[in-house]
Amino acid sequence: WNLLGMGYIQVVAEDVYGCLSDTTIFSVVVGTSSINELVNNNDFKVYPNPSDNYITVESNVNVNLEVYSLNGKKLISSNMNQIDISGLSPSNYLLFIKNSKGKLLKIENIIVK
Repeated sequence: WNLLGMGYIQVVAEDVYGCLSDTTIFSVVVGTSSINELVNNNDFKVYPNPSDNYITVESNVNVNLEVYSLNGKKLISSNMNQIDISGLSPSNYLLFIKNSKGKLLKIENIIVK
């Protein structure tokens, strides 16, 4: 898979008796062509997590923040190092941390309580 953007993976489970589960579809966001670029990027501190009001990102570069639902829908964004999540329902979300040019630097799982 070498294209950036949103994709989908379909999963069907089969037990030892040959019974199939319902099909489950997961959305997958490919934001870089190098997994190591995301995994080895430790220049960010994201806190508090879980939270019910604000998430802050400490970084040595200016960042833009975007929060996505787990099905890939962009919900909110901020061009500062803090984002207001008080309007989101309790759940897990993906926080995309991007530089000022829009390059994806890191994806962080966040929990809204």
